[in-house]
Amino acid sequence: MKKPLIITISFSFLLAMGIMAWSYVPTPEAIAPPLHVQAENEYEELLLQFGLGSKMAEYGVPGTSFAFIKNGELHWAKGYGVL
Repeated sequence: MKKPLIITISFSFLLAMGIMAWSYVPTPEAIAPPLHVQAENEYEELLLQFGLGSKMAEYGVPGTSFAFIKNGELHWAKGYGVL
């Protein structure tokens, strides 16, 4: 008798957690990337020239990260939006 009760409680908990995670809708402020950003270095300048903010908005991407590696060493890394 205990086993069906434990299974029922476990299933109910997992179902509730799934519904809560699926129903999350971020606010527009959290989704919108900054469109006017001052570049701090040459790598960021490349991303701004590409139009990172407008591309993220166009494709509905809430967050992204970039890393530039040169000769096997990390030279620069940064995240944008909601990560």
